[in-house]
Amino acid sequence: ADQRESTPRRTAPALAAATALLSFDASAWRRPADAVDQWWGAGGDPARTGHMPETEPALGGPIPWRLVLPGAEADLWRRVLHNGGSGPLILPAGHLTADGDLLFARTGEGVVALEPETLRVVWTRKLSQRGTAVHPGDSSMPTIRFQRNTTRRTWHPKETDARLWYEDHAVADLSLAPDSVLLITRVGRSEYTLHRRDAVEEGLVGWALAPLLGSQRLGGTRLVALDRRTGDVRWSRGRSGDPADPLGNVLFRSAPLDYDGKLWVAFSQANDLFLAVLDPSDGALIRRVPIGTIMRVAGDWPPPLPLAAADGLVFAPTGHGVLVAVDAVGYAIRWANRYIPEDAEAGETDIGDGFLPGPPIVSAGVVLYAPPGGQEVMAFSTVDGRRLWRRVCPQGAYLIAADGTRVWVGGRSVTCLSLSDGEPLWDRPLLSPPTGRAVLAGARILAPTLSHLVAIDTESGDTGHSIELPAGKPPLGNLLCLDHMLYSLQAGEVRAYPDVARLYPVVKKAWRDDPSDRKQALRLAWLELLQDRPERAFAVLEGLKEPPSDETETAELAHIRVETLLAMAGRPEAAQQAGRDVLALLEAAEDAAHEPYDRMRCTLAVAKQLAALDRTLDACRRLWNLGLDEVARRMIPLDHELTARAALPVADRLAELSADLAPDQQRTWRAEMEKTIRRLTADLQNPDTAVEAALRLRAAADVAPEETLAQQALLVLARWHRRGTRFAQAEQLFQEVRRREGSERLAAASAVLETNMDLQAYRDGYVPVTILQRRLAELRTKYADFAFDALRPVLGDEPPLDEMSGTVGQWAGTINVEPPVAVADTPAEPDARETRLRLHETLVWSIDVERQYDPPRLLHVGNDTTDVLGNRVLVLDSAQRLSCYRASDRDLLWRTGLRLPGRFPEDAPVRWLEGEDVVRRIAVEGQTVLISAREGIFAVESGTGRRLWVQPYDFGGHQPGPLRLESRLTIHDGRLVSILREGRLALVRVSDGTVLWERELLGEQVGEAWFAGDRLITVDPFRERVRVYDSYDGRLLHRFTFQQPDPSNFRIPLVQNGDLLCGPDRTEQGEGIRSVNVRTGKEVWWVPVDKPPVDLFQPGEGYVGAGLFGGDVWIIEAETGQVALKRHVSGVQGVVRAAMVRGTLVLHCYTGHGAMEEFLLAGMDIATDAELWRRDDVSPLGAEDLRLRIVGDAIPVVQTRSRTIRNRRAPLRMFMLDIRSGESRGAEVPLPETIRYSQINGDFLISRSGGVIVLGTEPGLYAYPITWVEPDETGGF
Repeated sequence: ADQRESTPRRTAPALAAATALLSFDASAWRRPADAVDQWWGAGGDPARTGHMPETEPALGGPIPWRLVLPGAEADLWRRVLHNGGSGPLILPAGHLTADGDLLFARTGEGVVALEPETLRVVWTRKLSQRGTAVHPGDSSMPTIRFQRNTTRRTWHPKETDARLWYEDHAVADLSLAPDSVLLITRVGRSEYTLHRRDAVEEGLVGWALAPLLGSQRLGGTRLVALDRRTGDVRWSRGRSGDPADPLGNVLFRSAPLDYDGKLWVAFSQANDLFLAVLDPSDGALIRRVPIGTIMRVAGDWPPPLPLAAADGLVFAPTGHGVLVAVDAVGYAIRWANRYIPEDAEAGETDIGDGFLPGPPIVSAGVVLYAPPGGQEVMAFSTVDGRRLWRRVCPQGAYLIAADGTRVWVGGRSVTCLSLSDGEPLWDRPLLSPPTGRAVLAGARILAPTLSHLVAIDTESGDTGHSIELPAGKPPLGNLLCLDHMLYSLQAGEVRAYPDVARLYPVVKKAWRDDPSDRKQALRLAWLELLQDRPERAFAVLEGLKEPPSDETETAELAHIRVETLLAMAGRPEAAQQAGRDVLALLEAAEDAAHEPYDRMRCTLAVAKQLAALDRTLDACRRLWNLGLDEVARRMIPLDHELTARAALPVADRLAELSADLAPDQQRTWRAEMEKTIRRLTADLQNPDTAVEAALRLRAAADVAPEETLAQQALLVLARWHRRGTRFAQAEQLFQEVRRREGSERLAAASAVLETNMDLQAYRDGYVPVTILQRRLAELRTKYADFAFDALRPVLGDEPPLDEMSGTVGQWAGTINVEPPVAVADTPAEPDARETRLRLHETLVWSIDVERQYDPPRLLHVGNDTTDVLGNRVLVLDSAQRLSCYRASDRDLLWRTGLRLPGRFPEDAPVRWLEGEDVVRRIAVEGQTVLISAREGIFAVESGTGRRLWVQPYDFGGHQPGPLRLESRLTIHDGRLVSILREGRLALVRVSDGTVLWERELLGEQVGEAWFAGDRLITVDPFRERVRVYDSYDGRLLHRFTFQQPDPSNFRIPLVQNGDLLCGPDRTEQGEGIRSVNVRTGKEVWWVPVDKPPVDLFQPGEGYVGAGLFGGDVWIIEAETGQVALKRHVSGVQGVVRAAMVRGTLVLHCYTGHGAMEEFLLAGMDIATDAELWRRDDVSPLGAEDLRLRIVGDAIPVVQTRSRTIRNRRAPLRMFMLDIRSGESRGAEVPLPETIRYSQINGDFLISRSGGVIVLGTEPGLYAYPITWVEPDETGGF
């Protein structure tokens, strides 16, 4: 068909024969015309017209029937939230089918059959997973997922779990035959037993030679027919490996179409495309219809090719710009129409843009088709294939339905087109992102969106009957309206909503006819509850005398009892009618609760009612016990966008009620909580109860209404970790005690205990001196006056603290360690007597790598150059192994793997898995090192390398790369921000890796995130859209935008100064620099600039620097917006970084000269505006997105070329550049001759404790010695 240039002109006899087909009773489809309980495939009937019965679902209140499908991944549905952006539309690929008795859904493992009334599982059939063979010796291919490659604009197979929900439309498809459920799978193996039943035309493929060629390679896809009643495999075709099997190694392109008593399915083999006609009883090949040869194949896997049939013809898209009609009786091609130019780019494979895959629709002699990846709907005559019209629908993504006069198109809007000429009759944009495919239900289009089920009148396009979705509930997916029910299939989940008005009389009659029918009784109770008649639902449930038959029914009965009792408690008149008071109803609901979430809801309701009855102390007791329970550790939805640990609302409510207690009640209440803490402390000593006691103590600290009680629990837990040599966890808990606004005495005790722990670890070589120095400085200042006698009850008998006397300050003064270390990082006011760094030529050590391997990468602590890690260097190699070396001599201290169990073999080759050129950053909090690795965020103890915890990444089957949010990976108050799951912002507790809350981003992309006090700031990858959250509970506080000059080419960074966030902005007044207060969300100042900005930087605390196009640089006071300094650097195109040190302005400038980008360094005197020096032969060491590193009035640089012989190759030299003179200070260290400048990757580290400077390059890491020179009495060196 790809080589047919046009449809030949039909002769009169041919037209007569084609017209005669219109009278052919083709549809052997067995569904009665008025049936409302069957749906045999996409579109419902062979013509795919898509007509469903009218339904008015009840979406408010609880979800009556909900089932998480076997093998489904939690929260995968959240991918549809990305539809709020402008990218490709993401909608579920699968759909439900029904035969009048059962409902069928594709799962990640196979197929599940459900009762339509209750969604109970009747049977489930697992197919082989991940390429596991059905029969021994099978070498099956792995499960395939299509992943978009944005560079080549094709799809590539990836090994993953069952990711059919959104991308693999062929595998997600289901269809029904008279006795079978039909599906496609990419795994497993078929046994070929139809040698005598298959009909293969001779000369078509040459199968006579196949036995001589040996067995085939097992590949392609498999067509499986399951028994509709039992789920047993009736037969399967494809992936047999038998050389005599004509379908043994083919690629089935969609689920079969049942038409005229036969199964029709498209398949491809090599470059040939066919239609197969199969016997539904055993899958025997009746006929193979050759469609054509595809000479140009785009992508690794072609798109699905679902078929449609009507009027005696089967209509088949080819995926290559041709639509074909095949005679359903004679199997001849009646016509083929090419709808794209022959020289156009072949292949409808770019599924991510434009229309999604879907079948043609046949209505009133017209075939409607929307090619995947395009933006057009086309109409063809069923008689001769003549194209009748084509219509561009830029917001369209799929065809909904057609009724003989109109066709409806869905996507980000719903459009109605005239079937006769394609003219738009109306168009209704969807104001909320779509979450599933719209359907035609009666006289309305039902379109599921994030906020509403939009009901659109088919005649006028009016949306007045739209239904708002309940807050906090998952959105609807692909819909099916049958038998007075609305079914929703979202990724891995099926939900059912009744049309109460239509279904209620049917169910009530069935229940009256047989009151012992438990199924109908439960359905009736739900329907009464949805009509706000809980007393009637209660009466129905009370009438059930027999116990539940199984665990599923037990859980269902418990859940509806909880919902009914809670509803009655909310209506006192209903409670009185039932002869129960509200509290009794709530306590009964609490006793009936089967699921943890129901139990929590009931306990909160009981506590609320107790408080209303002036029994506040009893309410506090209920909430306290709930907060310590396991259910409080679970994540629960707080609203549509936010989920958090259940302990968060429990703690908030407990604090409110505790404040209302009378003084004597508060004393009683405090004594009870202290008693609980003492009991849990005793349980810590028992190995059998220690773990659970530790979890409950952590929970007690989270929900305690008094900070002092929380401190007590944290201290007990910290000392328990200390005894177990879990020093990093103990350290985090000690610090949390001091962050709490409770008892200063407990805070002082925690500081003493932590210092004593760090002192021992320092002497053993596990803790760098910098950590110990910070602890001692805290003791000498904040806690110096506390006496040991006052702290003794808290310190206990821990040696040597049990023998201490005097004050904490006196004890700290007796501890002598080496002086603290500080390396200046472009300070605004550096010390006048700062030491100078002197570089030496001798190579101390190196880590060399072979050419075929990628180098190990240094790990940097954010933008910090202080000696946080002491005499240690952390290195991540290509096998995701984290190694800690002693900086002074490269002695390996420890090594640990940053990978999840089972993900990589232990002997994995040392290959770089990401190939990233950017600097790798980590966050360090005391002895805890946090790193974003390939598999997730890992917490590692810096002294021992022990892995403390890991939070794995989950990004829908593709790796996000290891650098997500690493540009400003920061910790605040023991909490870390990250994106662990696709589309969700998470706050993680550093001490144990617990996720405190997750925020749904609703399609908003995050490129950077960082803390500003108790605020959490996120910025999109273009550095324009800013959101500010409350870091405590994840509430969105403010949102505002900047406007980049040219975001498609370069993105200017934003600069944080205290509560002010500064960035580039463009208004009607022109280009400018804007400052916004992140606490108020209000603009503070806007400074116009006369040239477009090139970069923003922070030259020092309290200042914002702006490098402008043409070489201008402005220094602006961050608080006031006053321009403090304007300077111009001649001969450059822009200033990208700057620093102010001792009256000198050091500038890093972009020149743009030559074939490649080039930069220079320059120094200017601030007072005189004189240019002191200029160097275009050097480059500062360190990544370009870090600040300029100025150490002792000098910049570490590498000389990129000779100053005397321009553009001549010269060995690279590293030295310290004096910021006043621009000359080298001290020795110029020659680097190995094999290193080129392009091989310097930005890794650079100064270890004062180790006495080395470490340079990272592609050939390896190189360390050179450094010494520090103190100034003499005159300030000279």
